Amino acid sequence: MSKSIISLVVMILALGPALWAQGRGPAAPPALPSQSQGRGAPAIPASPGPGLHGPEAPAGAHEIHAAGEQPTAVDQLARTPHLAERLAGMLTLPEGTTLEDAADGFPNFGLFVAAVQVSNNVEGTTFDGLKSRLTGEDPMSLGEAIDDETGLSAEEAAAAAAEAEAQAEELVEEQPE
Repeated sequence: MSKSIISLVVMILALGPALWAQGRGPAAPPALPSQSQGRGAPAIPASPGPGLHGPEAPAGAHEIHAAGEQPTAVDQLARTPHLAERLAGMLTLPEGTTLEDAADGFPNFGLFVAAVQVSNNVEGTTFDGLKSRLTGEDPMSLGEAIDDETGLSAEEAAAAAAEAEAQAEELVEEQPE
């Protein structure tokens, strides 16, 4: 009896994060990037709810794509032209690179906006450097990417990531309907 209970607990612990990441687990508040642990793309909420996609989100922000996925960062950028204009002013992009090109590949819109914030606020970071670390083959959390690019201590990098995430959420929430 106790072996089966232990097996069940181990299975729940092993599969729980994967199920939550798929949106099929128990309803729990989404983790902010600073709350993620280890490697992997941190998640600023990409589902309907308060914050980045609240009830006043732009039309279509809650739309689910055919494969059951949330809109991409590029999709959400297209739905928030005021924010797109603001972000474009914050980034220095190589000639021929669009803001959509910059957002392409990010696992969620909030992480893209936070990366823009970090590239403007943390000395020694570049947007392209952050993007490659956040979206590459072995994606890092925002704090890890900052630490890796700048050499800041893990604590300083985590604080910078938390600040950028808060700023990103504020920027997204400020957008007119």
